[in-house]
Amino acid sequence: MGELSDEDYFFREKIRNLLEKMERDCDAFVVEGKNDEIALKALGVSKRIFKVSKREISEFCDTVSHCSDNVVILVDFDKAGKEINKELLENLKGDVNVLSSYRKQFGILLTSRDRFCIEDINPLLNKGFDKFDEVKLSRLYSNLG
Repeated sequence: MGELSDEDYFFREKIRNLLEKMERDCDAFVVEGKNDEIALKALGVSKRIFKVSKREISEFCDTVSHCSDNVVILVDFDKAGKEINKELLENLKGDVNVLSSYRKQFGILLTSRDRFCIEDINPLLNKGFDKFDEVKLSRLYSNLG
């Protein structure tokens, strides 16, 4: 395991600072699934986390609106995640204050590191290799002949 680089350290601190601001301003987070929830909890999130996976959107949004006033939607930043975000926004409109600016800020940070899934943040916060480094290395060695 290697040392945490200065770049990784500053990235981790930016993510943690942003999550602290989110926690001050929201009642709950909305994520896609269990791995996203685990990633946020590992980063210190203590607010309620709702998982949308395998649930009907309107029923899910009813639950969220009954339990929260201000939410941050942190579904993935890939095509499917963007569609889920759009559906959630439409279904929560008028019932819950969705703090969309936080999703945008989080997305800018995450995608700046070529990550598009919330759970993919964990390797960036730990020392040593991650699954992306292993893929890069395997490609390098396979190109050698």
